[in-house]
Amino acid sequence: MRKILLGLIIALIATFSILNYLEIIDFGLLYVFSRTWYLIPMWYGAKMLRQESRSMKVSGFVLMVFSGFMLILNVVELFAESQAFIYYVMILGIVVFWPLVILIFLTAVIISLFEKGEVVHKSFFLPKTIKCPEQELLDTTLVSVFGKLTFVLNQESITHRAVRLDVFTLFGKVEIIVPEDVGVLAEIKTRFALTKIFDERNRKFLGRENLRSQAAAEANPRLLLVSKAWFGSVTVRSE
Repeated sequence: MRKILLGLIIALIATFSILNYLEIIDFGLLYVFSRTWYLIPMWYGAKMLRQESRSMKVSGFVLMVFSGFMLILNVVELFAESQAFIYYVMILGIVVFWPLVILIFLTAVIISLFEKGEVVHKSFFLPKTIKCPEQELLDTTLVSVFGKLTFVLNQESITHRAVRLDVFTLFGKVEIIVPEDVGVLAEIKTRFALTKIFDERNRKFLGRENLRSQAAAEANPRLLLVSKAWFGSVTVRSE
């Protein structure tokens, strides 16, 4: 990947040098860099978006959006023949682009209100499977919106203490696979949704209920499940 990137940079340098030498363009490489250096913070923003931490993702999103908008303005100024065109682009950004960014940011903030755990896994519109590493599990949040999220626990994930899972699903499905001897205590809130804990299922499709598995009565490792399901389903089962 680095070799490809280096090759592209060398090709761009050669292209602008040739075009400037042939007087097809009247600006040099340094002028182009002064207008396009926002690609560097955009690249860092893309790397931050791939991190697990929500704060890193939000920071990466803000960095990419701001750098991208400034890059667009500078590229437009590079090729525009009049300042009026740049003015129109700025007005378009103020009226359309930035309100859209603010709406996306507020949506992310509202969704984050449902995140209670130290670790958050999300599935939006697509199926996703998360397998826990062979270490003690931290309190975790699972979010599924129009998607399917499968969360697999192993014996090392839940051992000495009770582990809390906060689940939120909107027109989605969350499936939790646990070892057979793990007891499950569930506090569920449903809005026309289905919640099934092994052989027990909710009786109310609109309201609050408490469910527990048979293994929860014994001194086994326990999973505390706090679930909010809207027009979706939450299922706990063993392999």
